[in-house]
Amino acid sequence: FYHLKKQHKNKPDKITLWKAVFPKTKVDENRFRKLCHELLQIIELALSIQHMLPDEEKIQQQLLGYYYENGLSVFFEQKLDKYKVQYATRQRIGSNRYLNQYQLEHLYFLYLQKQENIQSTLNISASSQSLDRFYCTQKLKYICNAINYKAILGKTEFIAFDTEVLFMIEQSDLKNDALIALYYAIYQFQINPENESNYLAAKNLLEQHAPVLAKPDLSDILQYLINYCIKKINQSKEIYLDELFVVYTIYLQHVREKVFSPIRFKNIFLLALKMKKFGWAELFIDSY
Repeated sequence: FYHLKKQHKNKPDKITLWKAVFPKTKVDENRFRKLCHELLQIIELALSIQHMLPDEEKIQQQLLGYYYENGLSVFFEQKLDKYKVQYATRQRIGSNRYLNQYQLEHLYFLYLQKQENIQSTLNISASSQSLDRFYCTQKLKYICNAINYKAILGKTEFIAFDTEVLFMIEQSDLKNDALIALYYAIYQFQINPENESNYLAAKNLLEQHAPVLAKPDLSDILQYLINYCIKKINQSKEIYLDELFVVYTIYLQHVREKVFSPIRFKNIFLLALKMKKFGWAELFIDSY
């Protein structure tokens, strides 16, 4: 690896690399391939670790897994309690948070199941509820994506159990979850765009929960609302110019980036000009 890194600009060939490492030995084809394969495995492992390091939740899951598999009960329980509080309070609302919470509950379920003397009941209900919330959220996102892609590309994607998932949401407390309620409102205005109350419901929920939404979900939800407004504007419903401006304002309030794509930047700027918000437009181009 050292010689590859040192000479990578010159694109060293096999013989050059071999001689740099084994100057007195004849090139061994089989050994060279074996060494390259082993080096690739080491590099891929290093890349995986490097990718995981910024993700605190993944590291926590790995640590808990180690404590669980090695029977370190005291350490497992201490960290589990800490991470549960952290996931419930520090993390923003999003499907990744729901997945992390389910994984914690499931690991705790496995831990309790492994105990020889179970003093308390298993956390079956908590595990099942956290799984339901993550599963229904993610399925609802796929349903919304499928509808969106069909409208744009004319391609139909098959989503298994979509009717059952929607029924489950409608008939349970899941509909009161902020993220699920948002995506459900989006689903409603996608399948029935003429009923504008569904759009307003989604916008009101977004205004209420935007400060605590995780960035990926916030961006997706904003884009659904932007698309709806643009579609209405294209149908000559000028009132949706104001609505689009409101959505863009929410976007600017809660998305931290100061650099946008040229298309997004132009769309926001031209909308402000069209609405004669010249002072706002000037401030926008000075700030972003």
